Amino acid sequence: MGNFTSLKAVIVKKIDSLGLGEFIKESLVKTKTEEFLNKYIERREVKFVNFKDKVIYLRCSNNIVANELRYMVSPLKEHIKKSCNNMFIREIYIKTNNTFKRND
Repeated sequence: MGNFTSLKAVIVKKIDSLGLGEFIKESLVKTKTEEFLNKYIERREVKFVNFKDKVIYLRCSNNIVANELRYMVSPLKEHIKKSCNNMFIREIYIKTNNTFKRND
């Protein structure tokens, strides 16, 4: 009988050869971040912008939502750590997107 290679090893090798590892991490972090935020904040109020160098970038619709979100940084980091195989999140940056419409 020949030697068998586990499917997990084959998949990991293929992911590495295609360079998809970072994309998969970013996708997983995005999904888990949105899952966490949807429990507490209305979906259109916060947008996931990017995940790069272990930093999550979020954009809020206004300052009130940004202030609320600042209190959720630690729980969000813990959620990501638990749900993404102990992935370390160095920082979470929150940017506001204050746009005011003129009523002329």
